This record gives sequence, structure tokens and C-alpha cells, in this order.
Amino acid sequence: MKRSKRILALLIVAVLAFSLTGCMEEKVEEKISANGKCTRTMTVYIEKASVQDYVNRKMGSDYMAELEKSLKDEGYTIQTMEGKQYYVSKPETEKSTIAKQTKENQQSALKGEYRMWETGVYMNIKALSSSLTDDSSWSGLLGETEDKELTEIYNHSYINYSVEFDYNITKTDSKGVIDPANPKKVTWKMSFTDFTKTNVLEAYCHSGIKVSGVTQGATYKKARKVKFSGVKTATYKGKKIKSNKKFKKHGQHTIVLKAANGEQRTVSFFIDTKKPTISGIKNNKTYKKGKSFFVNDKDSGVASVTINGKKQTAGSTYFSLTKKGKNTITVKDRVGNKKTVKVKIKGKKK
Repeated sequence: MKRSKRILALLIVAVLAFSLTGCMEEKVEEKISANGKCTRTMTVYIEKASVQDYVNRKMGSDYMAELEKSLKDEGYTIQTMEGKQYYVSKPETEKSTIAKQTKENQQSALKGEYRMWETGVYMNIKALSSSLTDDSSWSGLLGETEDKELTEIYNHSYINYSVEFDYNITKTDSKGVIDPANPKKVTWKMSFTDFTKTNVLEAYCHSGIKVSGVTQGATYKKARKVKFSGVKTATYKGKKIKSNKKFKKHGQHTIVLKAANGEQRTVSFFIDTKKPTISGIKNNKTYKKGKSFFVNDKDSGVASVTINGKKQTAGSTYFSLTKKGKNTITVKDRVGNKKTVKVKIKGKKK
């Protein structure tokens, strides 16, 4: 969850404005549905007494009123919890989708903060922590002394990170604690330092629905048979289907599975049967001089381009033919579809 530099600067002041025995926490709560819809809410808690003590000792009481006004302007309120007063930020909420339902976003969904599958999720905490604690935004705002103090404060400040699923959680990593009152919810409590050094948090849910033949978010070259069990009804494009159905048409396929107990799962995958495209030149044609051409694959994406057996620079889409005589261009997409064009050049491109 990204914040403006103005708010970050204020938080730096607020974080520095309490002793090392004080307390600051970020509470991040997420609800992730079986089809990947995610709602994240983040709230910051800063202990008031520690702020006052630090400011009075190092900056003077006059600065306290200015700081409180700034916090109030940013939406902070004072709340009492367990006999202590805290400055509490206005909850920030954002919605996103983890299990992407369109082919354009499926691959990026696997490389970002999350990867979600039918019965679990793992979170790339290094990617997530950069958006929650964004150390780069602190650069240049702190002196050497404050920077050392900030490191200590990180060790004494915590993130309570909670995730709630549609299904009961059966297993989590060693840092996670499943809520005894709500088995669908798991919480990790870590210092800011531990949080930014952690690679992955894991939680696995129990699902009565079993699916084989396809993986959520995957792209395939050939037809696939989808098998499922523990399902009362299964629908595809609004029509009921049975297990072991074969999907062979090019395009996006989404199946909605419902169990007798109300559990629901959406499985989405893509079948890519189309070859990449090569535009600007035509197969078996002779050109008087050199030619330029473009390559593209709007479905799974271009994986490689070779000209006369030589592999070209990855990521390029525009190429020029200058070799006199016969030329062979081969383009492959990420699932193995291949397009080959052969042309002849009589002279060099001017």
C-alpha cells in the first residue's frame, strides 16, 4: 500500500518521536476470497506517552502541539487500548485481485506479492514489505545518528499481519498463528526488521473440492481435460458441465465449482493454439532490397526469435533483414507455438 512522501516524512518524525522502549505497530488485515478477490486494510498505532516523553526531552513541549496537529491533519485519532493511549491512523483500504482472471495479467500475478492456488497462498514478503515500509523513501531524510536509532526502533516496532480465507487453514509456517476463534484466519507478528528480512509467509487451506488437469492461471498449448470431485455443481459459461470435460478452443476458460457445503471455487486457465505473427514480410516472397519486420504474440507472448539460426535479442519486436540471398525467420511463443517465414533478398537495404 503506497503512501505519499509527505505522509512518510510525518511517519518518520512520529517513529523517531518515542523512546526505544516505546511501541509502534502496523496492523494489516486482508481477506482473500477463493477466486482471488482481496481487501487489505492497514492501520498504524503509535503509543502517545512514548511520543510525549521523547519530544519533551529532545525537542521541547512546544513541538508536541505541532506534531499532534500534523497527526490530526493526517487523520490520526487518540484511542485508549488496555489502559494506554495511542495515536491511531485512519484505516487505509485497497482492493485487488490475486488470482487474475484475464490472460494478460496471469503471468504478472505469479511474479508479484502473491501466488495463489486452489488450496493455499504464499506471500512474497520482500515485495510486500517494500510497499509497507519503503526504506528507499527514507533516504536523505535522516542523519547518521537518527538512522542508527531508527534501526533500533525497527527492532522494537511490530507488524501484525493477518490473512483470512474462505476455507479453514490447516497448516502455516512456523511464524504464523491460526486464530482459535476463527480457523480461517492466520496472523504473523514480526518486528519491522524481521518483516523486511522475511522472504515468504505460507498458509494452506483445506478444500473439499479437488481439481486436476489444469492449474489456476496457467496457459496451455493443447487441449486439456479437467477433472474434479467434491462438487455439487460445475458451470462453464453459465451451463452445467461434468468432470473430465475436454477444453480445446483457443482462449480463456473459467469454471465455477460449488460444493454441497457452500464452498465455491473458480478455476481459470488459457489455451493458446495460435502461432505468433510476423508482419512486414510474406512467406516465400522475394524482395529487391532489405526488409524490416515485426513479431508479436498477444496471448502467451513471444519467447524467442531466430534469423538464419541466430537467436536475436530477447524482448525485441522489430528486426531488419540485410543478408542477401535466402533468409529464414522463426518465432516461438511461451507455450511452444512456432511460426516460420522464408524470404529471399536480392540486394541490401538502402
